[in-house]
Amino acid sequence: MPGYGFKSQEAWGDLILRYLRDRAQLKRLFIIIDPVAGIKETDKQIMQILDQQPLTYQVVLTKRDRLSKEAFEESKGEIEKYLVKHAICCYPELLATGKRRKSQKNSAEQTAEDIKRVQWAIMTAAGIAK
Repeated sequence: MPGYGFKSQEAWGDLILRYLRDRAQLKRLFIIIDPVAGIKETDKQIMQILDQQPLTYQVVLTKRDRLSKEAFEESKGEIEKYLVKHAICCYPELLATGKRRKSQKNSAEQTAEDIKRVQWAIMTAAGIAK
């Protein structure tokens, strides 16, 4: 399904909203957020729409590798604060992913663990794993 953020098209909006409203099989949506940029206005809008449906959603923070550990944790904390205050149907566990960087210690292990967590969340939401 097309995204609502970068390079999206206005015409997709109605298509996306109709899909979300009419697709009874949807169990959970995954909202991709860049922690470098933080929660954008479009992210807030889609969360409000999902909260009104109600449809559960889970936030996945991408580009973890582009921030230092401290900066990532700070951004994650700000995003969590927003979600606790404003998000009604948000699944309580934030997920994170990033690219493996040869220059960073334990990067391969962290990336593999992050991917496993995202995969598990998707399988659990789909009812494949319990």
